[in-house]
Amino acid sequence: MHALADLAQERPAGAAPVPAAATPALTGADRSSVPVEAALPVTPAAPRPAPVVDRGDLRTEAVRLAAEGQSQRVIATALGASTSSVARWLAQAPEAVPAGA
Repeated sequence: MHALADLAQERPAGAAPVPAAATPALTGADRSSVPVEAALPVTPAAPRPAPVVDRGDLRTEAVRLAAEGQSQRVIATALGASTSSVARWLAQAPEAVPAGA
């Protein structure tokens, strides 16, 4: 049972009932002092979808940079990708990367 209902049942006969939680009413003067932002409900912004990126171009560029001798960390930073993505792209195109790069 609800806690307030339990309290109401335990009160002696003839005692005033336990009031429900009330929201205080604002007068006109009170309302004008409340900023509009405070009166509006706060809802989180919907997550934005990830931008569509042509990964083929990024992979081609990663392979080109690796062929120039750039490290995977440098390639990832230059392309705005993670180092694990760059490693995976280069592993999928091993013939384009010279041995030891």
